Amino acid sequence: MRESTPVRLAYQSKPFIRGSAWRAARMMGGVSSLILALGLGGMWHFARDPIATKLAVTLTSVAVAVAAVAVVSVIAASSVARVRDGRLEFSVLGVRTRSFSLDNEQTTFETRRLGRLRTLMIISAGRTYVPNIAHDEDKLAAFLRARGVPEHPAT
Repeated sequence: MRESTPVRLAYQSKPFIRGSAWRAARMMGGVSSLILALGLGGMWHFARDPIATKLAVTLTSVAVAVAAVAVVSVIAASSVARVRDGRLEFSVLGVRTRSFSLDNEQTTFETRRLGRLRTLMIISAGRTYVPNIAHDEDKLAAFLRARGVPEHPAT
């Protein structure tokens, strides 16, 4: 009988995790659609301008919201968490934004819940960092566990 080799997940074998453009677009798109619906609904109800002006404002607002969500998605897709030289580095568009040493014992992480919202916090030398919305908390937590970063005990 052949022995099977253990399955390694993609985030365990790669030294980096990319941000998800879809995740950022979904979150920002939901927020922008609510803001647009409330703002434009109020405008259509209360403004006394001609319909052509209302239509132009509506189409411009939707175009600006779509462009903003597209820009956020591109930035999220270029967001990377990687391990380099014993350090966990976060970068956006190739510019390093945050860096933590994985060698010391002071670096831990924890997952917190506020109602339905889940966030991952990285704690290092008394400082806390919450990664941006592009990174999935579960994948990032598994990525940190695979690199030996201990999970902070729940408080």
